[in-house]
Amino acid sequence: MSLRHFSYIFALTLFLGAPGIGNAQQETAPAEQPAASEAAEAAADAPEKAATESGDALDRALARGTLIVATELATPPWNFKDSKTKKPTGFIIEMMEMFAKELGVALEVKDSNWKDVIPALEDGSADMLPWISRTVPRSTQFMFTDAYVNLPAQVLVRKGEVTTLLQLNSADATVGAKTGSIWETVARRQLPKAKVKTAATGARNISALQSGKIDAYVNDKVQIIAAIAADPGGLEIIPEPIAMDSLAAAVRHDSPKLRHAFNVFLDLTKLDGRFATLHKKWLGFAWRRAVQY
Repeated sequence: MSLRHFSYIFALTLFLGAPGIGNAQQETAPAEQPAASEAAEAAADAPEKAATESGDALDRALARGTLIVATELATPPWNFKDSKTKKPTGFIIEMMEMFAKELGVALEVKDSNWKDVIPALEDGSADMLPWISRTVPRSTQFMFTDAYVNLPAQVLVRKGEVTTLLQLNSADATVGAKTGSIWETVARRQLPKAKVKTAATGARNISALQSGKIDAYVNDKVQIIAAIAADPGGLEIIPEPIAMDSLAAAVRHDSPKLRHAFNVFLDLTKLDGRFATLHKKWLGFAWRRAVQY
């Protein structure tokens, strides 16, 4: 090797060893950091993704930090908006707030007309329905929790006009019920000769009764009593019940964990007295395990 060739190779070696040349690959290593960042983000999202894939509404509620329920906020004393604060309140709302607190999540209440409540559960926009009458046909659509209140359904009429269900079962009578409720079915079955007319809300049915557009209105006894309290001079109850009602919450068939959690909550609040306190506060009389309404 000539001196000239040796000098050239020596100079090239020094050049490649200079900062920023030979270590270029090492210095560009930080370019791989976005992959690590994406992995961290994926790990953070994993619980919510797993909850979504599990199908159970309880897992989704815990992952999002909110339990979403759908109901109609126009049915005092069960569910309604406070006249001053405009916030949801009532027996059912307070019970669900207690349940959400036990789960460690917030409560979100979706308000709609009754006919839109069940679709909200079916399409997944609500985790559960906190207040619904149990029936066998409905049990094919979704799962009920244990019942928390059993009570009679009554018929509301104008004072002094009709005193028995037998009188009301006439082709000349028109009976009102809420659209999408079980009371439309009950009225048609128990009063087959009467005409049945539905309205979207209880308030519209009561207005129709007061104005003479219908002759009677069917609902559970608690709501009927609330209606009489608003118009004590003009309305009264036919003494004999038209049916019995069993109230519970409902979840989709893919959410047994949420159903189980609510049933445990019910049992514990009945044992420690919180359910009895709630019952007395909103319904006006003491709760007992074998209560007679």
